[in-house]
Amino acid sequence: VSIPQPPSDGSGEIFHVYPDPAVSNESIPLYFALMQSFSGGYVSAGGLPGILVALDEINSNPYALPGYTLHYTLSDNECTRYRSQRTLFNQLRDDRTKIAAVGSGCTLATEPAAEISHFWNIPQISCHASSPTLRNRERFRRYFQTIGSEENQGYADFGVIKFYGWKKITILQLDIDSFEIVTSIYTPFPPFTLFVFRLLMSFQGC
Repeated sequence: VSIPQPPSDGSGEIFHVYPDPAVSNESIPLYFALMQSFSGGYVSAGGLPGILVALDEINSNPYALPGYTLHYTLSDNECTRYRSQRTLFNQLRDDRTKIAAVGSGCTLATEPAAEISHFWNIPQISCHASSPTLRNRERFRRYFQTIGSEENQGYADFGVIKFYGWKKITILQLDIDSFEIVTSIYTPFPPFTLFVFRLLMSFQGC
């Protein structure tokens, strides 16, 4: 499956629609905003082939959405905070009405979009962002995660640490709130020494 590539201008504009609306049929089109990261600290675009296959399966099933065809409108937020809301705005000012938002690919880009998407009365889901912060229902009112929270990973990691008898653990952590919450999960686990190095992020990566 060929993965569409975003333009290099960083505009956050919609650059791909699937299935192609030009293929005319008698069904009514339904659109959802798909926001992914093709670069930056986390690349979620590798999941696009699965989304394409899922759309083909849904649209070819006469019982799934009879009389409708489901499309995505795709944009790239580059896994950055400052492009996240611009990408969402570009999606929602598009002439095609969106019934939902999917993304934004990584936690850094998901949080700013999920804070405001409820103002358009649409649900937002993500299968990549897993920060425990995103479970705050007051702050992220119509956002839903489809992947386990990162805090559950701490217990699995502790099992590996205990099995190998490691005594010193070092974590390289970006200096933002969501990662600090994840790191704090490891502190109650004895009997090892935890070293945390916080990496300051430049504006380009925020």
